[in-house]
Amino acid sequence: RIFLADGRVLTAYGEWAKGLFTGRTISYSAEEEYECSAPCLGISYASSREVTDELAEKYPATLSLALGGSLIYLVTGVFTGVLAARWRGTVADRALVTSTLVVSAIPYYVIALMGWIFLTQKYTIFPDTTYNPFFDNPVAWAGGLLLPWLVLGLTNATAYSRFSRGQMVETLGE
Repeated sequence: RIFLADGRVLTAYGEWAKGLFTGRTISYSAEEEYECSAPCLGISYASSREVTDELAEKYPATLSLALGGSLIYLVTGVFTGVLAARWRGTVADRALVTSTLVVSAIPYYVIALMGWIFLTQKYTIFPDTTYNPFFDNPVAWAGGLLLPWLVLGLTNATAYSRFSRGQMVETLGE
């Protein structure tokens, strides 16, 4: 709950913050209470489990997605930025800069949805995007994350590409 019985948000926030260190009792109703051990972020209404447990369960998938997307983001961003700077003023430079602007103008979730619909469902170029733990099956782990990595990496690489190009042009000018 956001508000306590008297409606003060500050008091509710204080109770929540205290629960991070000491745990707390969460009341759903007059007859329903739940004891949440420290660190208590609260109880999920969807699963009736502690939020801390939910986050710990999802952490490996989040970390896998972030690391793979970051790798693609850095490699692609630097590579296209260096190419655009090296070919500054040419058609290739304009094409790279224009394509990065077009991709960055489209929200990443639209690209992700369209990629999933067309590349996994309709044409089956990529396997379905599911998370498999790395130590259970590394090939299935990488296969299930490949499309999300590409979408996350390529959509974020557009800004880094323009930054890399600008820095490279400045360095080459010196």
